[in-house]
Amino acid sequence: MNESIVFIGADFEAQKLVESPCDIQQIINKHFAYSILIGSNVIIPAGCYFESIYTTRLVDAYRRLFLPVNEYGPAALLSIGDDTRTFLDDVAKKVSWFPKSYSIHDHDRTNTLSQRLEPITPYYRSGKMRRVLTSSIMKDIEPSGRSFQTIMGKDFSSDLTHELLRPLLVMVNEQKYAILPPYIQDEMEKQPIASDYKERQFAWLRFILFKNYVLSCESAYSAYCNNPLSALYSNSFKHLYSYQVDYRDTRLFMLFLEMYPLRELQNVESLSPDQLLSIKYSNRFRLYLDSYRSAISKIQFSLKTMIGEQRYLEVKSLLCEEQAREIRMLRKIPVENSFEAEILYRSLRPVFMKKSRRKHFQSWLSTQELDLPFIQIMEFMDTDGHELMDSFICQLYNTVKSVHQERSLMRKQNRISSLIASNITQSIDSNNSVNNTPVSTSEQSKPLAGQMLNQGAGKEGVCSNERKGANGYRFAVSLSFPGEYRDYVQKIADCLSERFGEKHILYDMYHDAEFARIDLDLYLQELYSSQSELIVVFLCKEYNEKKWCGIEARAIRPLTNNKKTKNRVMFVKIGSGEVDGFHTEVTGYFDAVGKTAEEVAEKIMNRYDIETHECEE
Repeated sequence: MNESIVFIGADFEAQKLVESPCDIQQIINKHFAYSILIGSNVIIPAGCYFESIYTTRLVDAYRRLFLPVNEYGPAALLSIGDDTRTFLDDVAKKVSWFPKSYSIHDHDRTNTLSQRLEPITPYYRSGKMRRVLTSSIMKDIEPSGRSFQTIMGKDFSSDLTHELLRPLLVMVNEQKYAILPPYIQDEMEKQPIASDYKERQFAWLRFILFKNYVLSCESAYSAYCNNPLSALYSNSFKHLYSYQVDYRDTRLFMLFLEMYPLRELQNVESLSPDQLLSIKYSNRFRLYLDSYRSAISKIQFSLKTMIGEQRYLEVKSLLCEEQAREIRMLRKIPVENSFEAEILYRSLRPVFMKKSRRKHFQSWLSTQELDLPFIQIMEFMDTDGHELMDSFICQLYNTVKSVHQERSLMRKQNRISSLIASNITQSIDSNNSVNNTPVSTSEQSKPLAGQMLNQGAGKEGVCSNERKGANGYRFAVSLSFPGEYRDYVQKIADCLSERFGEKHILYDMYHDAEFARIDLDLYLQELYSSQSELIVVFLCKEYNEKKWCGIEARAIRPLTNNKKTKNRVMFVKIGSGEVDGFHTEVTGYFDAVGKTAEEVAEKIMNRYDIETHECEE
C-alpha cells in the first residue's frame, strides 16, 4: 500500500483560493509537519517551491527532511516531470508555459533557488498528468457534471452556465500552455458578459481547475492529496471539494489529537526536523498512529457519505460512539469470564497502588483479541490529563475487583471444605488402621467427603500441596529465558500462576526480594537443578548471548544427560538460532513462534501433567 502524501497545501494555486485573512505560513507548516508524521513520505511539486514564497520558506525550514535519514530515505520529496533531470531543467522547460507575471521568469531568482536544491534528489512523477487533468475537467463541466449542476443551481440559466464555463473549455481544447488561471482570465476578457459576473466567474473557473488538478495529482503520483487550506475556501467550494477522506488528511488527525492529546505534538510547527523524525520513528508514536488509523477505518464509511465540512463536524461524535461501543465490549469480558477478571485485577491493582501507571493494564490489553485503539492510546496520555480514560479504568477496576473478591471467597470456602474433607479422610484412615479394618471404595467416597474433595481441587489447593510434599520440589515450573522476550514470558508465567500460584513458579519477578543476594549465580543453579519439577528453556539466538542464561544453562544441561532427570526439561522455541549445548537441530522442542502466551502455557501444563502424573486441575 502506497502511504505517500502529495501536500497540495503547498501549491501556489491552492493558496490563491484562500479567502479569509490568516497566517498561511503557520497553517501549511503545521500541516506539513503532521503529514511528515503520518505518511511514509510527503511530496511537494517543485514548481510550488519556485512560485510560492510560503512554500520556499517551508522547504528551507524543513530542509533536513528532504535529505536521507540514516537507514531511512528522505521523509519529504520535491517532484519534477519524468522528462527532465534536474530542478533547473524542469524550471527552464516550464518558463514558456507561464505568463510573464509569474516569478518563474525571474532567471536570477530561479537559478539561486535551484542552487539551494542541488543536494536534494528530485522525485520523478508520471508524465500523464495533463491527460488526466483534461479528462477530469471535461467531465466536470459537461451538463451532467457536478460543477456545471452546482453553478446552474446558483440562479444561473443553463445557457449562462455554458457561457461562464466556456473560457475553461477553450483552454482545455487548445492545450497551448499549462492550464492556468491567468490564461483562463485572458479568454474571459473576450467574452461579452456583464462585469458583475466576471469576478464570480473567475472564482468558479479557478476553483474547478484546481479541484481537478488535485484529482489528476492522485493519479500522477499514486498518492493521497492532502489540502488543509480547503478549510479556508468559500462554503460553495467546500461543498464541491471532493477529494477522498483518508487517515492521511491532517485535519482529521488534528481532530483526533484534540480528543487524545499527545504531549510530544504540542506546537508541532515549532519542532525541529530532527525532533519530528525522532517522533516519527519511535515505537510510542507508531502505536499511536496505528490506533488513529484503526479509529478512522471504523468510521470511514460514514465519512464517505458526508458532504464537505459536515464530515469534519461529525468526526468527534462518530469517534465517541465507537469508543462507547468498545468500552461496552471490554466491560463484558471480566463479567462473563472470571479467568480474565482475575488477570485484569492483577494488572490494574498496581495502577491503583501507585506502583505502576499504565504498564500492567496495557500488558493485559495486548492479550485480548479485540481492536481497542482508544484504550491502547491511554498508555501515552499524560497521567492527569485524561478524565474519560481515568473514569473508565476506575469503573473497570471496581468491576474486576468485585469478581475477584467473589472468586477469592469461593476459593477460601473450597479450601475449608478441602481441609474438612482431608481431616475426615485421615480420621477414617486412622480408625481403620487402629481396627485393622479395610475400607471399601464406596465407603471412602461418601457423598459429603467426595463433594468436598472435588471442591478442594482448586488452582492453589490440594494439588499444589500434594505435589510439593510428595516430590520434594519447591517449584512446579521454572522458566529460563533471555530478557528480550520478557513481556511474552511474563504473560506465560501469569497464566501458569493461575494454576500453581506465583510462589510455585520460578520466574524472577515473582521472587525479586529473595533474589537480591550476592551469591545469586550459585543460588539460581541450585534452584534449577534441585528445586524445579519441570524446567522450560526458551530457545532463541539471544539465549546464547546472555550471562544469566548461561548460568542457568550450566545447571540445566546435566539434567538433560541423565535418564532419570532428562524429562524434567522442556524446550520451547521462541526465535531463530541455536543454543550452545542443547543441540536444537536434534532436540525435540515446541515451536511457539506465532503462538499466543496462553497457548504456550497450556502446552507447558500438559507436559507437566504427563511427566509428573499430577492430579487434574
